[in-house]
Amino acid sequence: MSGLKTYLPAGLPIPEAGAVPETFFTVWTNVFERGRLQAGESLLVHGGSSGIGTTAIQLARAFGATVYATVGGAAYPGAGAASAPPMPSAPPPGAPGARPGGYGYPPAAGAQRPGAAGGGLAGAPQPGSRTRHWIEINGARHQISRATLVLGRSTEADVRIDDPGVSRRHCEIRTGTPSTIQDLGSTNGIVVDGQHTTRATLRDGSRIVVGSTTIIYRQAEG
Repeated sequence: MSGLKTYLPAGLPIPEAGAVPETFFTVWTNVFERGRLQAGESLLVHGGSSGIGTTAIQLARAFGATVYATVGGAAYPGAGAASAPPMPSAPPPGAPGARPGGYGYPPAAGAQRPGAAGGGLAGAPQPGSRTRHWIEINGARHQISRATLVLGRSTEADVRIDDPGVSRRHCEIRTGTPSTIQDLGSTNGIVVDGQHTTRATLRDGSRIVVGSTTIIYRQAEG
């Protein structure tokens, strides 16, 4: 049962803390696991002032996405178009820059969305498939065979990094859909794809910098 437990946030009584998973789990499942939002992408949140909306905005910004939101203009006069960047307009089908099969457009002729044949989520691993995960450090390849992998300078870390700028337990990679990396309270922090962060979503080819060491995260089907 220990796997079903979570930490009680400091300063929150139990009734209020108990409401946190309802919104955070919903956003995580739909935006990150199903939608596979990545750093640098854009997310449109309808009802940005709601519980789900405010949670989606916080998580998306924390993972490096650009967020646009809609709210009731009469109830929130300060949240109108003047205080938000304009939504980028999508080019019509056939125009330069248009993406056949993109959101709101039919698939290109003869094209099939990944996962369509099996009826699964587009781009998601299909039943029976297996995703391999590994990291590359200074040309050496380290397989990730468990759900978590701790990197650090300590001999107790899963992967030891001999770098004075790396803490004894520096960060942890968690494989999943999507895979993530979490700073473990290190002295110098982590940089993922050029951004200082404490937690980030990983994609194939993500560059992680700890101390003066660069780590490449890799994943592949099969």
